[in-house]
Amino acid sequence: MSRNVGRKALFEALKKGQDRIAKGHVTRNLRYPEPAKTRITGSNAENIVHDDDIEAWPPQRQPVAAISGRIEVSLPYPMAAMVVIVAILIGVALFKVGQISGSNAEKAAAAAAKADYEEVYTRDQVFGEEDDRAATAEAKDKIEKKKEDQILLGPVGDHIIIIAMCTESRDLDPVIEYFADNGIETLIDKRGSDYFLVTKKKYQSPKKVGSDGNIALKWIKQIGGTYVAPDGYHGFGAMPFQDAYGDRIR
Repeated sequence: MSRNVGRKALFEALKKGQDRIAKGHVTRNLRYPEPAKTRITGSNAENIVHDDDIEAWPPQRQPVAAISGRIEVSLPYPMAAMVVIVAILIGVALFKVGQISGSNAEKAAAAAAKADYEEVYTRDQVFGEEDDRAATAEAKDKIEKKKEDQILLGPVGDHIIIIAMCTESRDLDPVIEYFADNGIETLIDKRGSDYFLVTKKKYQSPKKVGSDGNIALKWIKQIGGTYVAPDGYHGFGAMPFQDAYGDRIR
């Protein structure tokens, strides 16, 4: 009985609600409330940034780019300055290395040329005879005869050796005596306004290793390096006669 009473009360409540809707009554708002809008006042209106006021960032340029068929390089100033400094340092380093290499090459060439004439000879090796300054008169005669036989039977040379050149012939007088004491006969050959000291004997080409001219040239440079000029005469440098050379007779 009580269940029927409850149903009846529920039906009556539903009917009353339908009647109110039919009569135009508005039911209460069941939607969630919207958030309150912030009112813009004069104090914060100036801080608003509009889209028109925003400047677009320019596109970042690449260090190396191909534009219209050509290659363009764009570097920041600090980086460009660093590249220039590094390039300068590399250039200076290469220049120094080149100088050192050139200096070493010159020293090596000079050492090789010097070594070629540093071989020490004795008078016996040069002339094939004993030192005639210590020989007796009889031994000297034998030596002279041996020289004549060598001249007659030996090969005919077509080179002389030019030992020195100067503008005053008197400066060559002590040089002639010095080389004569060491087995090299010389004479003065005037060419133009200059005077040349040359060997009397003709040799084979001094450039030919082992030839009489080659041995004589080395001997001249060996004994010439110890020459000391008397007072009042030209000294021919610290290492005299090292530029002696062979000259072919035409």
